[in-house]
Amino acid sequence: MTMTTKKILIPGLALALLLSVSCLRKEGSEPNPFGPSNLQLTLNLQANPNVLYVTSAGRVTSNIQATVKAAGSPLAGQVVVFTVEAGWGEFPDYSRRISAVTNSQGVASATYVSPSLAEMIDGDSDVLIEAHLQTCTPYFILGSVWLRLLMART
Repeated sequence: MTMTTKKILIPGLALALLLSVSCLRKEGSEPNPFGPSNLQLTLNLQANPNVLYVTSAGRVTSNIQATVKAAGSPLAGQVVVFTVEAGWGEFPDYSRRISAVTNSQGVASATYVSPSLAEMIDGDSDVLIEAHLQTCTPYFILGSVWLRLLMART
């Protein structure tokens, strides 16, 4: 063997060895950007009743319930913040924002109190109540429900 042949043969064998090892590697699968999610939190907001008939008898109330679940299972011990975002009314402590903690069924509730008949100067109106889960993540988990206030006509 000549010197030129050795110079070509040794790098050629090294390259063949490297390529044969790399051929054993398999490409990994790329995860789907649309799911499944590792952590799925849901917040479902309901009002009972969602239509309130305001009369001269006084203020009326609606029970607002937020159900919080993680991957379909109830999530207990979570702080839910309820806010009257638009319209008349408040919570029993005369504020427009209140918080509650979920129970073992993942339910947190707050009582909405309508305005009195004298306070309803615009007639029938709508009220938007929103609730969000207080978390340490940058994601905002929000639910909303509309109430309809009907003013008694005399």
